[in-house]
Amino acid sequence: VLDEADEMLSMGFIDDVEKILSQAPQDRQTAIFSATMPPSIRMLVNKFLRSPVTVTVEQPKATPIKINQVAYLIPRHWTKARALQPILEMEDPETALIFVRTRRTAAELTSQFPRR
Repeated sequence: VLDEADEMLSMGFIDDVEKILSQAPQDRQTAIFSATMPPSIRMLVNKFLRSPVTVTVEQPKATPIKINQVAYLIPRHWTKARALQPILEMEDPETALIFVRTRRTAAELTSQFPRR
């Protein structure tokens, strides 16, 4: 399973992905997930998959009514923890999803906001 394939390739992992796929057993099932289908993804699909099936999901027209979305512009030099502290105090959400890029950042936020 290759999830976020477009991100992996944009980060320069195309050679690694090609090496893994070329060394994988021929008798396998491969799933590639990507938000976009740039030429590099299409090349991988054509080169390494047999009888691929493309599933396109239509973008929703609007956010469901029961979901409240909020976005904040944060200065680049702020850490995620520094940005989150006043937001969590102000919004006091019952639940929230916070996206981070690394496991390290996730661990840091978990230790800094243990009751959340």
